[in-house]
Amino acid sequence: MKRIIYLFAVLILLVGADQAIAAEISGYVRDNADNKALAGVQVLVKNKNIATTTDKNGFYKINAESGDLLMFSYLGYKTKVVKVPKSNSLNVLLDQGNNQLEEVVVESYGRPRHADGKVVGSVNMSVRMPMPMTTNSETYQDIKENTFLSP
Repeated sequence: MKRIIYLFAVLILLVGADQAIAAEISGYVRDNADNKALAGVQVLVKNKNIATTTDKNGFYKINAESGDLLMFSYLGYKTKVVKVPKSNSLNVLLDQGNNQLEEVVVESYGRPRHADGKVVGSVNMSVRMPMPMTTNSETYQDIKENTFLSP
């Protein structure tokens, strides 16, 4: 009987050891060129709905399993995919990329256009601010006092 219980316990341990254990992975994300911390880098576990961003010091914490893929993406930098190590610490260096905006198109609806597509006219950028109220708008002249009639 003891042998059956022992074999059953060993079987449960072997099955449980095969499953990955989720752990909190933390580290810093820095620029590869000057080693400065990158704030606002999106860190996400690939193919899962888990994500976070780095703080102002480039520090992040995320729950991931050993063997998962972490994807680090930031505007102006190349996206980097790194496999989660067995340790709970992972520091990443991002390389600057060449993903710059080539052009910006501004559309104006309801304005006349030339035949070549250019907008005719100008834009007025003035903003009207409401005038501050200089008089007291709360008056009590229209309120009539309730009085009780005496018998």
